[in-house]
Amino acid sequence: MTAPPKTMELLLVSAADGAEVVTQVAVAGRTAFGEAAVREVGGVDDLLSEPAAAHPQMVILVNPDAGAATAARSALDPQQLPRWAVMVVDDPALISSIAGLARAIKDAWKIHQGEREYTRLRGDLKAVARRVNHDLRSPLGGITTTAELIKELLGESNAELAALTDPLFDSAQSMIRLMDRISFMARAVTDRPAKSAVAMMEIVWAAEQRLQRQLMRKKITIRHPAGWPEVSGVAAWLEVVWLNLMSNAIEHSTAETEVQLFWELAGTREVRFGVRDTGRGVPPTKRGQLFYPFHLLQQPNSPHGLGLPIVQRLVEMQGGAVSCDFPETGGSVFSFTLPV
Repeated sequence: MTAPPKTMELLLVSAADGAEVVTQVAVAGRTAFGEAAVREVGGVDDLLSEPAAAHPQMVILVNPDAGAATAARSALDPQQLPRWAVMVVDDPALISSIAGLARAIKDAWKIHQGEREYTRLRGDLKAVARRVNHDLRSPLGGITTTAELIKELLGESNAELAALTDPLFDSAQSMIRLMDRISFMARAVTDRPAKSAVAMMEIVWAAEQRLQRQLMRKKITIRHPAGWPEVSGVAAWLEVVWLNLMSNAIEHSTAETEVQLFWELAGTREVRFGVRDTGRGVPPTKRGQLFYPFHLLQQPNSPHGLGLPIVQRLVEMQGGAVSCDFPETGGSVFSFTLPV
């Protein structure tokens, strides 16, 4: 965050007439920033039509009418960042206190700088997601197409050499899956959709359809409960949650067994959903790394897997929590809660 400016122009929008307000704001501004000039603006419409300035500006709204603060805070500069620090003064006692008004002005400026940096970082993350998801697919498509051509040409004369192209396909598919996960999470944390009523049966069915090849390879069946409840959440996120949990369960279960899905009430306002597998469980020494915080995966020696950290992050962003249990009878149970 940048240091407070040494000079500041305070744009004052006040419903009250008189020089006292201007004087108090000017003195508080100089106390906060060292040098400050106050300029009165007729109203919010005049404020929004102000030309862009090269010097720092801040907006002081005294007893604003409804919507004025929202309009001022929604204004963007040419970089599409929040244009002004906006402070609302609706307490007469604050105007009469130079020290209190100066602190409030300084705090509003700090909040504004934090909002600008947050908006900038969100934009950076969205740009990375777009570049990863779009710009890298073209060269990967070229690699895959070339490998297919080589395999076709060699397949007629030398099947053994043609088989050497298989790792190219596998590597390309692994990279595509990784890009999909990274770009999905970047979009999820930067553009959070509003929660809505979700029919969980439809979400589970959609996730299961995407796992048919894996199910057939392991000869595993999925056992469902008699019915599914409706919850509050984000449908696309919940499909990814189920997809990861079910895929892990299938991968670690014994062949020709079943993976059980279940749900149960957890108190009066939450529902617990889970996946029970028939695998060998997880050694106690590795259990602490299962739900590793997604935002810490950039640290050295962090786990390489993305599935469970993604599950944890998506569930937490919907107001829920994740957990895992390892029954003495064997297998693993991975579950998550969601508000009803």
